[in-house]
Amino acid sequence: MSRNLFHVTFFILLINLCTPALPPQIKVCEEKSPRLAECLKNSIESLRPLLKTGKIAPGFVIDGLDPFLLGDISFSQGFEVSLFNVKVFGASNLKIEKIRINTESFKIELVAFMPKITTESFYAMRWKISLLDIKGQGNAYTILENVKIVLKLTGTDYQRQGATYLKIDNVQLKIQPQSIKLRFDNLFNGNKALEDVGNEVINQNVHLLSANMLPLVEQAIGARIFKVANQVFEKAPRSEFFP
Repeated sequence: MSRNLFHVTFFILLINLCTPALPPQIKVCEEKSPRLAECLKNSIESLRPLLKTGKIAPGFVIDGLDPFLLGDISFSQGFEVSLFNVKVFGASNLKIEKIRINTESFKIELVAFMPKITTESFYAMRWKISLLDIKGQGNAYTILENVKIVLKLTGTDYQRQGATYLKIDNVQLKIQPQSIKLRFDNLFNGNKALEDVGNEVINQNVHLLSANMLPLVEQAIGARIFKVANQVFEKAPRSEFFP
């Protein structure tokens, strides 16, 4: 065997050895199966405990989902509220209720339920409601209960190293909580009586905050899902996920 032919053969062998294979923790689904949607639902459900930390298998690690850092959120509409270093807890408790998938145009739509999502952050606020001028800065907590999630993903194929991979192009997320409860510490410079009154008034008007806050939260969580989904699909060719 010539030296050049040896190098070519070795290079091809090296590529094959380095090609990532899906770990057994990921349950693959046959693309043409009439029960594809059910298979995909079961596959995601089986991954839920591992998605919490993102450690799917040795050499197959993605960003963890519970908790995860949402970042900073600021909004104003008759009030000024900034939330810093928002951490979200409870995402790994997602329960898929319905899923639809079109593999030709690659569209996935799922409806899911979460019993509770909580957040922790540092806040700065100024909000005048009626005669009460609410202001403060400190720790903030949010509880969203009985949350309906509607998630839509679209993707396209692309070529890499002679194989077809899947890339997620767009994520749309809607969060519909049955109830939202907020708690802001250190309102009115820590005056406990006024702080309790302020939190009561805020929760009586929580719809004003949620109308501004939820779209930003949806956008931020959607961006995280976009990143994690692409981290998964870049690990192996499409044919390994959907043989």
